[in-house]
Amino acid sequence: MLLKAMSPVPSVEVEQVLIDCLNDPEVRSAAASLLGQFGSYRAAAALRQLLDAGLRGWDALEVVRAVGRLGEPRAAGVLARLARESEGDFLSLVVVSLGAIRTQEAERELLALLKAGTDVNWVVSGLFFLGSQAAIARVVAESRRPGRGPKWLAERMRQTFFWWGHIVGRYYTHVCDAELISYLEANEQVFQGKEKWDPIHAIEQIDSENVRRLLRILARRSGTPEDAVVRDNDGLRASMLAYQELLYRGDPAVVEHFVGEAISQDQRRSWVARDLGRLPRVEVARHLRMALDRSGSDDERAAIVRLLGFFGVVDDADLVRPFVDNRDDGLANAAYETICRLTDPLLVPAKRGGI
Repeated sequence: MLLKAMSPVPSVEVEQVLIDCLNDPEVRSAAASLLGQFGSYRAAAALRQLLDAGLRGWDALEVVRAVGRLGEPRAAGVLARLARESEGDFLSLVVVSLGAIRTQEAERELLALLKAGTDVNWVVSGLFFLGSQAAIARVVAESRRPGRGPKWLAERMRQTFFWWGHIVGRYYTHVCDAELISYLEANEQVFQGKEKWDPIHAIEQIDSENVRRLLRILARRSGTPEDAVVRDNDGLRASMLAYQELLYRGDPAVVEHFVGEAISQDQRRSWVARDLGRLPRVEVARHLRMALDRSGSDDERAAIVRLLGFFGVVDDADLVRPFVDNRDDGLANAAYETICRLTDPLLVPAKRGGI
């Protein structure tokens, strides 16, 4: 219980206590998990030595995961030996941890496992996580084999991160994914209906210009017959997922779309307005000014003016000042609040501090 309540920013003394706890089987797993999360490179040798000493099975789960998180290069050999002894879910953890080390030795070991007949499904996931150009080329080559294909590849990519969790807005950017994404893009039409969700799932934890290109292609299908419904109960479409993924990545290409959503008078979308903070502020402000120029109602102007208070600059106070005397009280109040927020935020009441 004490280990679970530990601060996420440990001291050197706490780190040493955790390293010492690796010798106690009762708290070893919890200590290894925390050391991996903390990025404790001082613990790498001790964790590797546990595996060298014969720690195996599910008792070794958190140790294997921690070694992968730390990218301990000297652990490639022992992880490869462990992979040869493992199968099923535990094998998946071992080979992905081996891929996480991202050294040439780790790559050689994964290719050797593939040649030796180790479960190709998981070894391909490990090569994908390793991410080198040669590793990705082998991943694509394996997916081209009879009986596999882009659907198989998308599943292997998605399953890679099973043991590593998912935090929205955090991405792995080390993967040399040009050939991989080109392959998925060229075969994207293979995914039909609800399957359109699968390639988006496959890339939801990696980021690159190639990934964003594919997401933009899917997003641009909004409003067309090609935009498949991927969830029946609420009518969720593939384009909505693609837009959301681009939003999480802060991609400027979706600023216009989400500004339009945030100021829409069809339905209130305060959550969209809050999410504008993920996007480049300069671009958000520029699109808000453009929207203000072409706005057609006082209600819409009020929504735009209010958002300018959060994303604009001091000069925008002059842009909205004429609305202070507007006959519409909602617009006049929004303009006054925005001027205060841009020129002297202390004048804005605390209860009106959020979007």
